[in-house]
Amino acid sequence: MRILSLQLKNIRSYIDETIEIPEGSTILSGDIGCGKTTILLAIEFALFGIMKGMISASSLLRHGKKEGHVELKVRVQDKEIIIRRNLKRSKNNIKQESGYIVANGIKTEGTATELKAKILQYLGYPDELLTKSKSLIYRYTVYTPQEEMKQILFESSEDRLNTIRKIFNIDKYKIIKENVILSMREIKQEKQLLSVKVEDYDKLKEEFKEKDVLLKKKNEEIKKIQDKLHSARKKLEKSKKDFEEYEEATKDLEKTKSHLELNQENTMNLEKNQKNLAAEIKELNTFLENKPKEVPDDEKITTEIKELQEKIKKEEEKLEKIRDKAGQLDGIRTNKESIIKEIEGIDECPTCQQDVTEEHKANIRKRENSKIEMVNENLKKLLDIKKQSSENLTKAKVELQTLQEKQQSIEVLKLKFKIYNDRKRQSTSKQDQLKQIQDQLKGSEEKKKTIVTRIEKLEKFKQENKKVKELFENAREEQHEVEIVEVKTKTEIGNLEDQVEGLTKDIKALEKIKNKIARLTDIFNWLDKFFFKLVDTIERQILLKVYNEFNIYFQEWFNTLIEDDNLNVKLNEDFSPAIEQNGYETLLENLSGGEKTSVALAYRLALFKIINDFVGDIQTRDIIILDEPTDGFSSDQLDRVRDVLIQLKTKQTIIVSHEQKVESFVDNILRIVKDGHVSRVMN
Repeated sequence: MRILSLQLKNIRSYIDETIEIPEGSTILSGDIGCGKTTILLAIEFALFGIMKGMISASSLLRHGKKEGHVELKVRVQDKEIIIRRNLKRSKNNIKQESGYIVANGIKTEGTATELKAKILQYLGYPDELLTKSKSLIYRYTVYTPQEEMKQILFESSEDRLNTIRKIFNIDKYKIIKENVILSMREIKQEKQLLSVKVEDYDKLKEEFKEKDVLLKKKNEEIKKIQDKLHSARKKLEKSKKDFEEYEEATKDLEKTKSHLELNQENTMNLEKNQKNLAAEIKELNTFLENKPKEVPDDEKITTEIKELQEKIKKEEEKLEKIRDKAGQLDGIRTNKESIIKEIEGIDECPTCQQDVTEEHKANIRKRENSKIEMVNENLKKLLDIKKQSSENLTKAKVELQTLQEKQQSIEVLKLKFKIYNDRKRQSTSKQDQLKQIQDQLKGSEEKKKTIVTRIEKLEKFKQENKKVKELFENAREEQHEVEIVEVKTKTEIGNLEDQVEGLTKDIKALEKIKNKIARLTDIFNWLDKFFFKLVDTIERQILLKVYNEFNIYFQEWFNTLIEDDNLNVKLNEDFSPAIEQNGYETLLENLSGGEKTSVALAYRLALFKIINDFVGDIQTRDIIILDEPTDGFSSDQLDRVRDVLIQLKTKQTIIVSHEQKVESFVDNILRIVKDGHVSRVMN
């Protein structure tokens, strides 16, 4: 991998800065706090995003700014890749937003995790780094903060070995061994628990044997019981058939007796009906002896009645008209008399206001009296007509009443004649009924003889077979007793079968447990005697190989940095530096500042070399970033750093240093200046 450029937008002290990073060795020069480390953190943030405990969003976004981003352009395997990661400030916190990757002109947007997964593929780093908080491979090959390298030198032997294991992905062997020990402990515990469960195995086997023998015995018993039951059922079947015949005959006897009673009752009813019919016939014959007279023809009377009714109707209508006419004439007469009376008291005409003379009044009285006389004459004539009409009406009504009375007597005669005919028909019907009853009485007597004969026959059968019921009851009781024994024995067999089945299942389950115990014993022995030793041997071999190469590189880089025959270094088995000064072992803390830095740098460069050698697909072996590698170095040691850079043979080396002498032996200088809390890069 080679870094081409880095753009910082509102990242810590940078507002908007694009930094071109050339090939070869480059120094980031500047005063302490000018922003050199920010560039290194920004590169790591662009590659891996926010990392817990290492790079936080709040430490990157510039104070007072709502948004910011880092855009890194790199070249990996002839691919030009642009990585963009964004930061955004919300009300409560600062978080990483989605970003994108542009590879060979193709842009792919994604979340922080999706971008990290893509970059790990490009860099050839293991996929398991996706969920880890930091990348030890990157930290110990490309970029290691100075204080972090010193930390690995001063930490405990166990922590240092664990770190080495993680760097070279050897920690899996330690985890495997720990898991093996844990598994062996669990297997041992499980075996103990299972052993308790199989303690009753022999007892269950013995119980199974006893129950199985008893079950066979009961099965033999049930066969004998079933044979006995079969015989009892055949006996009961025969007895039942005889008893059913006896019961059927008994029922038939009761039924026949009932028929006899019904026949006798029916005979009594027929005899009673015969007697009643004879009396009724006699009474009817007495009635029929007085035959009524012949009924005369009443059509002429009906015609005369209709004619009289029409005549009465006309006379009544005529009288009504006379009364209306008389009423009208009487009204005219009253009106004329009123005029005469009224004219007597009038002296002046109410219409023309002229005086009314006596002569005029006399003329009016004469005229009106003349009209009254005419009315009276007409009334007299009407009264004469009315009198005649009333006499005619009365005469007609008398004649009508006479005819109606005559017609009514004829109707009575008709009714009597009808009653006579009805009684005559009744007499004939009664005669027929009497004959039928006599026939029925004759048939009833014959039927009675038949019923009595059958009753005698059934009584004889019942007497002959009265013991059949007792035999049937005995046979049924015998079968019931055998069935009870059968049910009881079957229940015992069922219980025994359930017990045998349960014991069989328990024994099989315990046999599985015994097999499992044997299998667990085999697994335990395999883990203890073979697998654990194999994993331990593999781990030791890998660690030994790493140790040998690590020790060679460590001594080589240290001797390059310090040419002092009295000061020698090597690695202990726990990968801690062992220092010998003037032939005596000494502690790292007893060395001078430059010597400590030399040990740390040599250790750092040795890690760089062996990690790149052991991780085959890694794409960051051509770049290294050294953070203040010359802290405490003398002028002579600074010159030796130039030899180190030459020996590294990396295509791109980035050094963070404030030593001016280092600037003399690098290819490029990027000077960082800070003015008013704003950092800028000067080429």
